[in-house]
Amino acid sequence: MRTKQEEIKRLRRLKIENIALFIVSVIVAFFLLNSADINKMVTNVGAYVYLLVFVICFFYNYGFLTVPSVVLIYLISKRIDPLSIALIGSVSATLTNVLIFSFVKFSLVTETYLRAKEIGLKIKKMKSRAWFFLIPALSGFIITSPFSDEFNASLFESVEYNLNKMLISSYVFNLTFLYIIAYFSSII
Repeated sequence: MRTKQEEIKRLRRLKIENIALFIVSVIVAFFLLNSADINKMVTNVGAYVYLLVFVICFFYNYGFLTVPSVVLIYLISKRIDPLSIALIGSVSATLTNVLIFSFVKFSLVTETYLRAKEIGLKIKKMKSRAWFFLIPALSGFIITSPFSDEFNASLFESVEYNLNKMLISSYVFNLTFLYIIAYFSSII
């Protein structure tokens, strides 16, 4: 059992690590944006640009890679239609969310319940109808942000959402946000 001081210290260290990772990802994004080699690669990728969009958006949901992915979407949006980027990218980003959701639902949540049972804690699921309708909206903003998708998956699991409903929510919010990024990048 951790003491309150140890928990505060652990959370502070975690916060510093997350800020450091964000700063590193912004620096990487800056170098990507100003790299002649990256610009040349995006320009010369030819017909594989759609595959490149798929791969970039697959990594878009991982916190450290979000900012560099947005930069690459920015560069690609100069070549192809923003709607194409959004349609392909949202499929890829949704696939990532499904993988994370499945991992959290089937591994992490099960393990948490087993550990809680071992020490005598009872964890209750949220049964309120208000939460059932609020969680998809809240998670939609989390899906489209650089926040942890593991947190988002645990929100869905807390109200016992099934995978199909999570797929729809994830796809719609990823489609919307990726379109906004690609559209504004194409006109800048």
